[in-house]
Order: sequence, then structure tokens, then C-alpha cells
Amino acid sequence: MPSRTEAVSGETVTQPPEPALHVTPAVVDRFAELTGDRSSLHMDPAFAQRSMYRQRVAHGMLPVVCAAMLFPPSGRVSGSITKIAARFLKPVYVGDWLVIDARAVGPSGAEPSTEIEYAIKNRDSGAVVTTVQVVCGATKRAEKDFRTPQAGRESTAGPLPSSPLTEQEWQFDGIEKGQQAGLEFRVTAESLELFRRLLLEGREGGQSPDDLRGIGAPDVLAASLVSTFAGMCLPGKYATLTDFVITFAEPIRLGVSYKLTGTVEHKSQSTGSVTEGLAIREVGGGSRLVATGKAGVRVNEPPVRGPAVSALRDLDLQLKDKVVVVTGGSRGIGATTAKLLALHGARVVVNYLQAGREAEAVVAEIAEAGGSAFAAQADVSDRAQVRRMIAAACERYRTVDVLVNNATADFYPVPFMELTWDRLQRDLDVTLKGAFNCCQEVIPTMMKNGGGKIINLSTVATDDPPPNQSKYVVAKSALMGLTRSLAVELAAHNIQVNMVAASLVETDLVKHLPKIFVKGMQNDTPMKRNATTTDVAKAVVFLASALSSFTTGQRLMVTGGNPPFV
Repeated sequence: MPSRTEAVSGETVTQPPEPALHVTPAVVDRFAELTGDRSSLHMDPAFAQRSMYRQRVAHGMLPVVCAAMLFPPSGRVSGSITKIAARFLKPVYVGDWLVIDARAVGPSGAEPSTEIEYAIKNRDSGAVVTTVQVVCGATKRAEKDFRTPQAGRESTAGPLPSSPLTEQEWQFDGIEKGQQAGLEFRVTAESLELFRRLLLEGREGGQSPDDLRGIGAPDVLAASLVSTFAGMCLPGKYATLTDFVITFAEPIRLGVSYKLTGTVEHKSQSTGSVTEGLAIREVGGGSRLVATGKAGVRVNEPPVRGPAVSALRDLDLQLKDKVVVVTGGSRGIGATTAKLLALHGARVVVNYLQAGREAEAVVAEIAEAGGSAFAAQADVSDRAQVRRMIAAACERYRTVDVLVNNATADFYPVPFMELTWDRLQRDLDVTLKGAFNCCQEVIPTMMKNGGGKIINLSTVATDDPPPNQSKYVVAKSALMGLTRSLAVELAAHNIQVNMVAASLVETDLVKHLPKIFVKGMQNDTPMKRNATTTDVAKAVVFLASALSSFTTGQRLMVTGGNPPFV
């Protein structure tokens, strides 16, 4: 039992051994039984796991009321508590050990009184989780405060609420200023006995006072119902009590019925919290006001619910009847991409520069499989030709939904000292300017449609440049910059811009490479093979589909486990 020697203002109250409260599941359950606060955050592990705290949280009021009793200010003066205030700074989790520091501040106000300040700390981290202020009046509680005023009115049960409470589920947007709720309660001898057992069970060492009536316990228990009101009544399930203050005009008497009423006085949109005005009135004739106060309550968002299986079952690529322009679509990656998109229901414009026969063969193969496509000749570096190609696509299919910038000049090696600016410019014209021209022609249509997709084909060579490929690397690096810039600029228009970057893909573009080099690349790849045009086409289809609707400004690597890792 704590020492009750007279305290001097400013003196730190010492108490051997250091008082500690172990917040065990049993202590939390007993507090819930006493106060009726069975809020899901405290009592439902599954709900708590989906909250912002990710685990069961103890009632913030639990250590407050225990502190007031473990360091009872009535040890200095015998009387009732006139004011309790607290700020809840950090959550207290089930299983935590708490230590309590108390400091007697001295007289408070004009009337003789004692003010005690408490700092409740996590024993392991040393962090202050709650600060408390208790003011105790100097006048002793009268004998009439202890006895039941009328035979039969005192409950034989221990819980404070007069009847079981149903947890409400008010969300922030549904709460109105002026909204009100309340709960009726009585503090009985059985309530004090439940409280005494709680103190004995939670405290490390020592014992709680034998008689709690004379040291303000009824007032403390009445204050504890502020937590019950917030967690069960208004707002209820999604509430976190952040602070409160309650001032008693007269002591809480045993066996007398009271009603705690809370009224929403303020809503803060920025913090998602409400301020509630509190009043405790005696039930019955006159409804005498015995206490007033305020409470701050954060209204947390309910757990996010994922989509149902039925909703996911209907989720597809949403490529059917989408119009896709594939530049450089007559061979290699472009041809495979055009075919795979068509198999998913897209209508494809197969662009080519010189390989008309190959482009028509791709179109014929798509048509034979039941798809729709046509070949469109255009030099993508020529703005006028690009404009005619996009106009033809819109005339045939009425719109353009997806653009795949695949066209490139070549991958033939040229040592830098043998490279002319004109040769470098040719790569820039096809890779960068071609994408630039195509983007500028299709973006207005995409904006009008309310969205679109742009996929640019890149390479791992921008991160790991091979020798003698500065022209190719410079052009593809510039395309990367365009991709990222457009992704940011067009995001608000629901246009996603991404890249597919592949390692070595065995196409006509790399025929000049020695077979031993190609074989070495295969052996060095963790998956022990080089990429195929189908691997790349699958990545393009993903970025063209509804599955990537929240992906923009990204590089999708098709490398078989080779770096770079992004």
C-alpha cells in the first residue's frame, strides 16, 4: 500500500517499491466488466488487428483510474475529487507494464485543495503514454455520500451502467453537430469491490486501499464512464478518446442513479475528431447537475473492406474492342505484341515503314484467328505521316485507346569515334521523335475519351550499356525521360504512361551478335534463357489492360532475373 505522508508542493512523491501496473488480459476484461466499455478496439482481437494499432489496445482510462487510486490524493486530504483531466498521448497495449510518477503541485484555486499531476509511462520504453491531473477537495465526504438513499435502489451487481450497452457504429461523416447520447449509471458497493479487485490484480506489489469510498473512488469511477460513453455510445466502435476533463460540483453518492450525457459541440474535418460537451445529472426530481466536462474523440476510419469474389470474378483485361496502335509492328516484338493484343479482343493498327508484306501477313494472321487489324505505313519521325496514320485509325475504328511505341532504328554497333551526329540523329528521330509525334497525335483523343494507355519499349542497355552502342543507349535513355515526364503530366487525365525494358531478345535486330555471345547471355541469366518476343508482348498486354490502371511512370523489367532490379 502506498505511503501517505504529507506532500510538499513541487515534491516528487516516492513510493517503495516503484508502483507498476501490468495491463494483463484479465485486468482489461475486469475493467470492461466494471465500466461496460466493451468497445471492439479493446475486446475484439480480430477488429483490433485491422485497426491502425494492429493489435488489441487497452482502455486508455484504465491506467488513469488506477493511478488516481494507487496514489490517492486523499492520503494528504480526505475528501472527494473535484476535477480529473487526462491526455492520452500513446496507446497502451494489452500486456504492457506501466509505471506511475506523481507530483503534488499544491493548492489549486481559492478553495483548499490538493492538485496531483501524474505521468504514466511505458516501463520498457520510458515513453509517457498518458498525463493526468487530479484535484481533490479538502472537505471530507459526508456519511450520507456513502449510504444508499433508499432501500432497494442499490444494485446488487457490480457494473456501473444501469443496463447493458450496445456498441454504436457512428462514422465521422454521419455525426452531426448537436448530436446527443447518454447512459445511466450507479456506483454501488459492489462496483467498489470490483474496482478494488482490479487494483489488486493489476498492481505489482502491495495492495489497494481496503475502503475506497473515502478517497474519491466513486468520483473516479464516474469519470471512467467518459471512455465508456465514447467507445460504446457516441461515436462508438471507431472511437479513440484523446483527452477529457470533468469537474464535479458535488460528490458522486453510492446507489444514486445518474445520467452521463454527451453532446457534439465541434467537428474537425482536418483531424477527423469531435469535441463533446459532458454533463452528469442525478436521475429523478430536478435532475440536479453534479458534473460537467469535455472530451476529445478521434473518429477512426472503419477497416477497409476488399472486393468480394463475385466482383473479382468479372474482372478481365478490358481489352475487347480497344483500339491499339503498334509502331514497328511488322516484325519481332511489335508483330508478336499486335497478335497477342488481338487475341485479347483489341483492334490493332499495325504500323510499318518498309516491311509492308510482313505487316500484311500479321494482319492476315489476326483476321484468320477472328480478330480485327489493318496495316498502316508511316515513318514515325515524320509528323505528317503520323497524323495520317492516326486519322486512318480513327476513321476505321473511331478512336485510339492504346499506343505502343516500339519502332526503333537498329542495334548495329558503331564505335563512338566513328559515330556521326547524323547517325545518332537517326536513332533519336525514330525512337524519341517517333514517340513524340505519336503521343502528340493520340493524346487529345485519349483526353476526350477520359483516359488511355501509352507503352514505350525500352532496354536494360540504358542501365548496363554495351560497348559501341552509344546512339542506341542515348535514344532509349531519352525515351525514358519522356515516359516519366508524360506519366506525371497526364496522370490527372487518366492516361498511364509506362515502359517495358527487356534484356536480350532474339530478333532480327540482334542478328549481328555472335552466337557465342548470345549463348553466354543465356547462360548468365538466372532463368537460363534469353527473353522471347512473347515475354515482352505479355508485359505490354498487362500495361495496356485494366489490370494496370493505377500504374504509371514505371518500367516493367523482362530480364529473367538479371539486373537492374527496380
